[in-house]
Amino acid sequence: MDLATYQVEARVTATFDPQYKITYPALGLIDESGEFVEKFSMWAYSSKSKITKDDLIAECGDCLW
Repeated sequence: MDLATYQVEARVTATFDPQYKITYPALGLIDESGEFVEKFSMWAYSSKSKITKDDLIAECGDCLW
């Protein structure tokens, strides 16, 4: 899937009150970014972590969505 198609598909799921057109996506991005940071820190600093690079890539995809 190319980025243009990805953006179209993401907009389909963007269902929220228009008055929150900035805050809702911003809070979602903050939430997803936090999930990425949590997994990244486990991957980077824990030798017992089962987090893979594919897991990190999937979290990046969540941030884009």
